[in-house]
Amino acid sequence: MIDRLIIESVSGITLMESRALPTGELDAEQERTAGDYVRSHSDYTAYHLLFALRRKAIGAYSRLSPEVRARVLCSALGHLRYLNDWGTLDPHESHDGEAASALLETGKAAVECLVDLLDDRRPAPLFGSEEATMSSIYQYRRCDFAFRYVSLLRGRTPTFDPQPERRDVEVERLKGNLQGTEDHSQNASSDER
Repeated sequence: MIDRLIIESVSGITLMESRALPTGELDAEQERTAGDYVRSHSDYTAYHLLFALRRKAIGAYSRLSPEVRARVLCSALGHLRYLNDWGTLDPHESHDGEAASALLETGKAAVECLVDLLDDRRPAPLFGSEEATMSSIYQYRRCDFAFRYVSLLRGRTPTFDPQPERRDVEVERLKGNLQGTEDHSQNASSDER
């Protein structure tokens, strides 16, 4: 099972498409092996293992640091072929999927790895009739999802404009705010010395 889950992650398939995610509880050996792999490979290759633990071995999942979980999830956001696991973006009401919820649970640990994705303008397609239509009409990009999560993690209500060019302006504004926050915190640190 462990190897099949890694293969699915490397293949870039969604959790919805998985044929290897367990339906029953994991035994102690599977929990240990999965947890060890996630800790030593905190990238997209551990994506399905992370969710096997989250769904079927919550104790082992809880022992993974928020930083490790955030790195796996951010890496998956950059590598999956389809982003159905993350939800949908809409000017009126966006929806966060299972992967987005898991990422948001990591709190501030996710912001650092999401910052790099704010520059990722590659398409972020979804499959399924309604979802695929939305992702095509609005031209979803990976940076759009990253923008939403960084905004939420910073306690701001994210916007989603139908026009990618307008979304780019908001992404750049957010990046400037993040840079200003980093500069401010670095100045405060040097002032304290």
